[in-house]
Amino acid sequence: MALQAGDKAPDFTLKSNAMEEVTLSEALQKGPVVLAFFPLAFSGVCTKQFTDMGKEVDSWSTGGAQVFGVSVDHAYSLGAFAKEVGAEDITFLSDFQPRGAVAQSYGVFLDGPGITTRAMFVIDRDGTIKHAEAMDTPPEMPDVDAARLAACSL
Repeated sequence: MALQAGDKAPDFTLKSNAMEEVTLSEALQKGPVVLAFFPLAFSGVCTKQFTDMGKEVDSWSTGGAQVFGVSVDHAYSLGAFAKEVGAEDITFLSDFQPRGAVAQSYGVFLDGPGITTRAMFVIDRDGTIKHAEAMDTPPEMPDVDAARLAACSL
């Protein structure tokens, strides 16, 4: 079961598409964090999701929110994906090895196909999840506007 609003966000360290390590607790020192879990880079729905989010990333940052896309893809693939979809201002994090460990801790890893479902978590500076939405199936899209509103209100 996916984590819910009010739960404490599990800390983690993952490699970014820029090949740098990103630790959630350190990112939270700079402001709220949005984690957008997605199944696979370059798939149709994921491409649309992040093409749209890449165009609107400034609207997320007005409230100081940092947006991170998280998938089980390798960091090198995520770098190419960011360029392909025009989302270079979004930091993509690789939950590649051990495969899906962070997604499992957030309750959004799908064991059968070995990918995450699509989910969004908005986390405040204290590490508390303020908004959570995990989709039943990967093709479904979370309410991005509701997540943005939650992020900008922190």
